[in-house]
Amino acid sequence: MNIKIIKATTNCFLCLLVIIAFSCDDNYDIPSSIIDEIASLECIANTSDAPSRPSLGGGDCELYSFLEGVAKTKCKSNRFLIKGRVTGAYEYGLTIKLIEDLKGNFPENNNNTFTVWGSNGRTDRVDRLDIGYDEQEMLIMLVMPAVGRSEDWDPDYIWLEQSGDYATMTCQFSVVVLQGDQVTGYLLPRDNDGVRRERTISLKDFNNIINKILK
Repeated sequence: MNIKIIKATTNCFLCLLVIIAFSCDDNYDIPSSIIDEIASLECIANTSDAPSRPSLGGGDCELYSFLEGVAKTKCKSNRFLIKGRVTGAYEYGLTIKLIEDLKGNFPENNNNTFTVWGSNGRTDRVDRLDIGYDEQEMLIMLVMPAVGRSEDWDPDYIWLEQSGDYATMTCQFSVVVLQGDQVTGYLLPRDNDGVRRERTISLKDFNNIINKILK
């Protein structure tokens, strides 16, 4: 009887070790060469800082990952990198409560709560904010000022954005999820096989990469 108990206990202990090993190895280890490549990307400095409307019909464009987008907009005074909590949703936008300004240039806001608009299915924005995000979820977002409706647009075209709102970027992933000490999203360029994969990295590694990009 005692032998069987010891054997069963040993087996359970080994199973527990296996479970712990798998659960602790969730973070993707980014090769230093990729980090250096992203950090060395030149900012797109020859474009206006003025807010501009996205291409209303969508279209083809070179698609950048989240970290590539941070690098390519780091010199732009009206491109903002923020950490925020979801407090509500409406149509293709989210209400965000600002938690931290990661780039240090976000405009002062009386209550630090604002609307961020994503893709409405007819623009060249990538991020759909109307699906997949829960209230109180923590997000890290790369955003720009939104523009209001223009008088020359089709009156049937749904456009809810107003001056003072914000929008995700065009042609790049602009939203990643922060859960505990892990950041998940389309953070990196395509892999060598040409596939773009969602990755999870530690918040510590994420902050280190952001600091290297913005320095």
